[in-house]
This record gives sequence, C-alpha cells and structure tokens, in this order.
Amino acid sequence: MSSEVPNFRTKSIKTFGAQWTRFNELEIAGGGSQSDGWFRQWIGSFDIESVRGKRVAEVGAGVGRSLYNIAQYAPAEVVGYEPSACFPYLVQNMRGVSNCRLVNLGGHEFHEKNLDVVFSIGVIHHIPDPVPVVRNIYESLKVGGHFVAWVYGNQLGGYVFVQKMIRPITNKLSDRMLNSISMGLALALTLYGVLIVGLRLRRAPLFQYLSSTFHHLPLRFKKIVIFDQLNPAWSDYYSRERLRSVLSEGGFSDVKIEEKDGYSWTAICTR
Repeated sequence: MSSEVPNFRTKSIKTFGAQWTRFNELEIAGGGSQSDGWFRQWIGSFDIESVRGKRVAEVGAGVGRSLYNIAQYAPAEVVGYEPSACFPYLVQNMRGVSNCRLVNLGGHEFHEKNLDVVFSIGVIHHIPDPVPVVRNIYESLKVGGHFVAWVYGNQLGGYVFVQKMIRPITNKLSDRMLNSISMGLALALTLYGVLIVGLRLRRAPLFQYLSSTFHHLPLRFKKIVIFDQLNPAWSDYYSRERLRSVLSEGGFSDVKIEEKDGYSWTAICTR
C-alpha cells in the first residue's frame, strides 16, 4: 500500500471532523437532509422497516444525521462508528436515543459481529482504500445480513471533472472562506436551477440533478452540500462497475446497485 493512502485517510478524517464540528448545529430531526424522506432516498429500495428488533450499525456516523433516522425504526441495538473530532457532537445529538452505542473509531477498525444490517451513507467515496472497510463490514454481518451504501456517482461528467480540478485548491482554504464561496455557488446554482427548471430545459447541464434533488433543498443545506464536495481531502466518483468491483473485493457477491437521480448510487448487498 502506498504511504500516501494512510496519509489521505488521516487527512480525510481530519477535514470531516472539522466540517461536522462547524455544522454540528443542524437539527437532527429537522428538515433538509435530516428528514426521513431524504434518508429513504439514500437507501433506495431497502426496506427500512425490516430493521425493527435487529442489530444495526452505521460506519461513518458523522453528527448522527442518518443514525438518528435509523434509530426511529426501533432496532434492538443501533451502533454508530465515527473516527473524527466531531464525535462529541454525535454523542450529544444521539443523547436520549435508547439502545444506542457509539464508538470513536472508523471503518478500518470496525470489528462488530452478528449484525443484521450495516449502513454507510455518503462515506465510502471519501475513503481512499475502501476494500478493507467493506471487508470488515462483510465479516460483521450474519449470513443473510445486509449492507446498504450510498456513494457519489460519476454520471454528472463535466461537473465531476470541475470538482476534481478545483478541490486540491478549495480544500486548502480556511473553513470561513470556503463557507462564503459555497454560499455564493449555492445562490448561483439556485438561480440557474430556477431558470432551467422553470423553462423545462431538459438538455441543460445538471437538469436532472437540480430538478430532482438540489432544487428542493433549503438554501442553507445547498451551501453545505457544496462545502461537502469542495472540502474533503479525498473524494471518489464511482461508476457502477467501480462500485461493484469494490464491493466484490470486499466479499459481497449478491449486490444490487440502483441509480439515484442521475448523480449517485445506492448499493444493497446481502451476505
């Protein structure tokens, strides 16, 4: 393994720790990405009601956005792994949620056993060496257990290219400066979205993503979405084939991959 991989892993954890420390004030049960509706979009056709009474975990819990939603479906135990400096805010946000156990470790140190379901929402694409993490998840599951992952896709073409070109610059900016830039871009994309959606310019760049997803977010969360893409030390944009390969190398042979609104993928894997 190249020495750059653990270095990028450490940097990625550090940048997200700072990011979610900055944005920890998001209300867990409020609107935007926190809502049950958004969570259900991320998990695709997976039946979230099936976690009732089961042992469930999330790898990369952040400040608890998805973990809180998972807990609402009454699993017997819900376990959240988060390696970064935002862990105290995860503890704070999940306070009062019964049968919840939180662990200040990441996917490379994920060593649970006999789980029924593991989720990883928006995390795998920020891990430079994801196969060992997927392998740990595979080995944590009971036979017949499920792994549900949501990742960035490469379907947006030019947008992805621009992201990759400018991120080495933007991830070196101060959080304050990047926050201001992200708000400016959020406003610009909002105006562009209003124009192309209103005029039904279906061939315009980003039409599907803006009309189905971005256009419906509150402005404040649009800013965070952009910040989330420009801030990380590492982001990968997966093709369907690349995602299937990573999951297969991690041990999964029973894999269903669903495209989400032309910009991302949900993988539902069974051990």
